[in-house]
Amino acid sequence: MSCEERLEDQVGTEGQEVRDSEIRVFRIHIRPGGDAGRHPEQSFTYCLQEGVLGIGWGVEVPEGVRLTWNEYERLALLRHKNIRIVRYLFQNVRPGDLLWTRDHQGKYYLARATGGWEYRSTLKGYEADVLNVVPCDIKGPIPIGDVPGALINHFRSRRTLQRIKNLTLVEYTKLLWNKLINRQVFTVDQLSYVNIFDLLDDMTLEDVVFLYLQVQGWLVLANSRKADTMQYELALVHRDSKEWAVVQVKGGNTPLFDGEYSEYVGKGAVHKVFLFQAHGNYQGTPQPGVYRIQPDDLLNFMLSHRELLPGSARHWLDFLTELRIK
Repeated sequence: MSCEERLEDQVGTEGQEVRDSEIRVFRIHIRPGGDAGRHPEQSFTYCLQEGVLGIGWGVEVPEGVRLTWNEYERLALLRHKNIRIVRYLFQNVRPGDLLWTRDHQGKYYLARATGGWEYRSTLKGYEADVLNVVPCDIKGPIPIGDVPGALINHFRSRRTLQRIKNLTLVEYTKLLWNKLINRQVFTVDQLSYVNIFDLLDDMTLEDVVFLYLQVQGWLVLANSRKADTMQYELALVHRDSKEWAVVQVKGGNTPLFDGEYSEYVGKGAVHKVFLFQAHGNYQGTPQPGVYRIQPDDLLNFMLSHRELLPGSARHWLDFLTELRIK
């Protein structure tokens, strides 16, 4: 199903109609002065008050002067070694595009660009270090249960502005915007394939894997779930066989290599290692005692044991239903 419906009240920078299928989704950090000597709460408050999202890279011009891109670029290159991020903002973010951002307290917001790049030379803008902006309609904070895990992972990157290309996240973002304004502005694709594990945050994904193993008789040793355990997430013991095992869980596209975990088998009391990679990205030769959990098997478990799942996991199953995924 294509997204060819015209967006209401939406026009591109050259006056052309911007179609739903052309809408893009971005993630932007509001990070004044590269985190050096600035106050992020001041910058984010400025964005909310002015209805903008943006970045710094200021130039010396009188307050209130509006610059064209060519004028800004000439002045900026005299003052800054690199304006690549500003150029990316100018060239890529257009009216109608959707932008995720996060405040200094870790709360998430979703915005819809109502215009293209502008340079706003105001005193408050200089103080906030937010000068190169796009005007936006900003909604939030978004309940954390409505923020996909894969999106949270995007914010771990230090890149100031990044396009989100994951189709699941793009369609979900459009669906969420419709809900936030209580109006169907965007047509949401019926995706032929959605990876629910892109939507779960890291802790929820781990919990689902642990539940899957517990239903098979593996009992979780809660005290083994520690942040400093780098090679595995948790230790387990089987209630009947009394075997011990460890489990490693990876979201996104980070591969898991069987060979890196075979060394645990037979080490101490450990008999088995369970691996789960959200996209089934297992590499290397299968090793004795190392077991790959396939994404389809975990999804089938979620569908057949919905009542056991954490609330956030049930929420994402409902989202898949809303997209009418067969």
